[in-house]
Amino acid sequence: MKFSAESVPPANFLYQFPQGDSLTSYPDSVLLTINANNVPDDHYTIRIFGSGPNGTPVHERNVELLVTNPVTYVLQPNGAELLYVGTSYPIKWEKIFVDLVK
Repeated sequence: MKFSAESVPPANFLYQFPQGDSLTSYPDSVLLTINANNVPDDHYTIRIFGSGPNGTPVHERNVELLVTNPVTYVLQPNGAELLYVGTSYPIKWEKIFVDLVK
């Protein structure tokens, strides 16, 4: 069985099967990596499908994928507090796809 992938809606994703795109025995699995290249933020369905030796469809799996840019929000202080010089205040952050905030 040979595997391939596509997105709905279509977008500039790079699909790689690092250990190969085929299976010769069952049960087994394939590893798929997906890289986005200037893909607009959106929800995508990644359709992964396998075909038998004569091209007959034998397997399909749909995976939902959200593409978004890294984001950092300051939750506290939120602009409504009175802050006084010489006093320490906690800062709360919300981060999405960000590992470090300096």
